[in-house]
Amino acid sequence: MNAVIFATILEAEFAVGGFGFSAAAESPFKIFKNGAGDVLAISGIGPVRAALCADYVLREFSPKKIFNFGACGILNQTLKAGEVYDVSEVLSLDFAAPRAFKIAESGARLLTSPNPVKKNSLRGELSKFADIVDMECHGILLALDSLGFDLKNFRAAKYASDFSENCDIKSGISLGIKKLRPRLENALNLSQTDNLC
Repeated sequence: MNAVIFATILEAEFAVGGFGFSAAAESPFKIFKNGAGDVLAISGIGPVRAALCADYVLREFSPKKIFNFGACGILNQTLKAGEVYDVSEVLSLDFAAPRAFKIAESGARLLTSPNPVKKNSLRGELSKFADIVDMECHGILLALDSLGFDLKNFRAAKYASDFSENCDIKSGISLGIKKLRPRLENALNLSQTDNLC
């Protein structure tokens, strides 16, 4: 059994509707399960909510592998909005949690921020450290690591929904996040293929 964590139902709607998930719990987190026993959890926005959700999912369901999928912003202007990026390394903008996590050999460097990074000037500064930015992944990794979860069994992929500070993030996510479908298909078939995406 594997688990997938999304921040919002907006990001997860395509997965819930297209992969046989049905509601299993509403509290403390919205949890969906499918016939194979896989878990899809909605953490809520921000690293603290994501960490609490990861802790809950690991303790309650003991998944073999855990995935974080969702939307992100672009820091590195050479990347394109509307594309999916596998994550290789996760850093934090929170100086109280400075540890970086290397989770794959190749992919984009992801920075987790406790607040939305909207201003292009700040994105330019942060692009010195990372390629994309989200608000959850580092919190998930901190929680999993503190519980002794083998981080070789964790992967993340993000859909780049925006670049400009005036973008309509909501419509960008709902239109394009279905591009994560192949990653989700791979995650849900891991019990048979035993490979990470």
